[in-house]
Amino acid sequence: MTPALDLSFRLGSDGRTVLAGRRVRHPFSVQAPLWDVRGRPACARVFIQSTSGGIFSGDRINQRVAALAGAELRVEMPAAMVVHAMRDGGSSSQRVELVAEAGSRLEFLPLPLILFPDSRLDQEVRVVADPEARLLVADGFMMHGPARSGGSFERFRGTLRLERPDGRLVMLDRMEALGQTVLDGLPGVTGAEQALGSLLLVGTIDAADARRRCREIQAVLDGQEVAGGATPLRQGSGLLVRMLARDGGALVQAQAALVPLLRGMLHG
Repeated sequence: MTPALDLSFRLGSDGRTVLAGRRVRHPFSVQAPLWDVRGRPACARVFIQSTSGGIFSGDRINQRVAALAGAELRVEMPAAMVVHAMRDGGSSSQRVELVAEAGSRLEFLPLPLILFPDSRLDQEVRVVADPEARLLVADGFMMHGPARSGGSFERFRGTLRLERPDGRLVMLDRMEALGQTVLDGLPGVTGAEQALGSLLLVGTIDAADARRRCREIQAVLDGQEVAGGATPLRQGSGLLVRMLARDGGALVQAQAALVPLLRGMLHG
């Protein structure tokens, strides 16, 4: 299926990252790039918005963002995507493909999804990264009942995968969350926590440095209202941070506290 959003960026002749290819259709709207990241004049900053009001039953939404060799890009979504009730028994899916070529830097930082009661979503985030590329990718969801209506989302299935351009798999993370299970607050499963998030840092890192970085991340998490931790990825390819929070506000706050630290690692 042709992506509803397909963007690629390259390093321009003036040393700044510029838009190299653009294909956008409903439900997305894309702002022209900005170059306002302090201390990083080559970095393009792009805002993506949804004009549809969220994800509805039957939606099949595909996105692709590529940073070509040497490009530096920060993608932000100022509003969280809502996954609406699907009382017709239907479901929805979203697929995000992020491609980073050698020497590129790509940040993809959407806010956590908001799962309304009776919603169902299958999501795959596929990262294709050259060993000399670096990425920071955010992912997650929170459950929400409008106007204290109660109830829970039906199902969320998530896949996060990291692979090389030749197809070699580096990391595969799969999860399935059932709303009623989260709502039940089962000890040893989610307890009272109703929001889950991940931050994936991709970049070559040796074992000793990875352990030190994980301790730095844990020190930040210990000051937040979340349960979480960080782990190195195989083949010295990066770090994965996972967080559980009581609600979306606590999750977003914890992610915001971690992002400056992870950006330092991304560009260090």
